[in-house]
Amino acid sequence: MQAAIDSGAELMTGINATLRESESDASDRQIDLSSPAGELGTIRAKIVLAADGLGRPALRQTREIIARVSRGAKIGVRAGIVASCDRFQPGTIYMAVGSGGYAGLVRVEDDSLNLAAALAPEMLRRAGSPQAAVASLFDEAGMPELALPSGGCWGGTPPLTQHAVRPAGWRVLLLGDSASYIEPFTGEGIAWALESGMAIAPIAARGVREWSGEVEQAWLGTHRRLVRNRQLWCRAFAAVLRRPRIARLSVQLASAWPMLCQPVVRSLNQPAALLEISRG
Repeated sequence: MQAAIDSGAELMTGINATLRESESDASDRQIDLSSPAGELGTIRAKIVLAADGLGRPALRQTREIIARVSRGAKIGVRAGIVASCDRFQPGTIYMAVGSGGYAGLVRVEDDSLNLAAALAPEMLRRAGSPQAAVASLFDEAGMPELALPSGGCWGGTPPLTQHAVRPAGWRVLLLGDSASYIEPFTGEGIAWALESGMAIAPIAARGVREWSGEVEQAWLGTHRRLVRNRQLWCRAFAAVLRRPRIARLSVQLASAWPMLCQPVVRSLNQPAALLEISRG
């Protein structure tokens, strides 16, 4: 945020931004700004970068961006836990995988536990609450007993695996979770968002100077190479995790022959060729 401010951007917090519908030959896009206290006015932009997350709240009034949710997409839940359980040590991610989803725990800087889970909708309905669903998942996976929070301590998400059919429109480009989101088992979402932010900069600058369909195509191609193609492993992991027996067998094979995992790890850790993408 400080880098943006130093570059001349104005930072506005606690503000809702809503992109208006627009004609395909308009010279700019209009964005309505509001806060809990009321309307703040309308601003205009030569190009809009929509990085507004999985639910795409800034785009809810436009018809040009169509989202597609994958069949069987899980629901994300999260909670913070103040626990003294010494079974969960700093520096380790603890994962529980079961028939209804998976959950991860990690101890963070203030010594609390951060919990996030991806759960099948039918499991949530059957359990009746995120607390009960995660407790059932932990029990199935043989995790140590842990006092989970209840009620309003939990946060949730829309269906996780979804994407914009076309992450671009007239003078608007989507990036980050707004463009495409896959179940986060491998934890690459933030990396993809940061890489997208760097790669989109020269394309956005070009669009500000002169907008054309070529600008849209440049971003669609870049996003496909940078993010969509690299999400293939996430899709493969998601498919395996829906089948606990296959998941257990995969873990056993990886434990016995770690070399089998090296190609996957190299692919997940491969840095994006941002310089080449930007020049292209």
